[in-house]
Amino acid sequence: MNIKKCGTHGYYRGNKCECGEEGEKVLSENKTRSLGKIVSGALRHFPKDIGINLDENGWTSLDELYEAIKTRNKYDWLEKDHLRVLVETDEKGRYEIENGKIRATYGHTVDVRPDLPSKKVEGKLYFGSSKEEAGRIVEIGLKPAEKTRVHLSESKKSALEVAMSSTDNPVLIEVHAESAQEDGIEILKAAKELWVADEIPPEYLEIAST
Repeated sequence: MNIKKCGTHGYYRGNKCECGEEGEKVLSENKTRSLGKIVSGALRHFPKDIGINLDENGWTSLDELYEAIKTRNKYDWLEKDHLRVLVETDEKGRYEIENGKIRATYGHTVDVRPDLPSKKVEGKLYFGSSKEEAGRIVEIGLKPAEKTRVHLSESKKSALEVAMSSTDNPVLIEVHAESAQEDGIEILKAAKELWVADEIPPEYLEIAST
């Protein structure tokens, strides 16, 4: 979706603001998608290839990220405010900007550990898996694969959507997250509907009934 600005409610994604106003276009759909991909890659997967450094909590200078992207051929249109707008309108809440720095809060394959808020989980969280892997996961526990932390969804729908990107037969695993926290397992709030953990022992996992 493109990003526009409503005179009353500020930036939003889509054609019309929730108030019905068709705001001023800030970034086209193609530019939004392209910028989102390179920001995600830089902050999660290949910072050195872009020319930036991440600290242990995943932060980097907003100015440095802007300059690193701006110098690449197809991003000569980029303005620094475009990065702020991208973060502000991100529906999943994947990024943060604070004190002149920017970071991704989850999804890293490079060795960083964002210091995230410790909040109480109410009830269960969910993890989507393939049919082949689900049985093994509930036996040995849930551990990171490609990412540095396990990602857990607040909704069944979100967990299944993630799983469907890699399997045609997704299986939903229920995580008794509230009980796990009470027993001392650290589960941290990473985004609007997503939590992360270093691992979840098998006693807190079960395959959801269909």
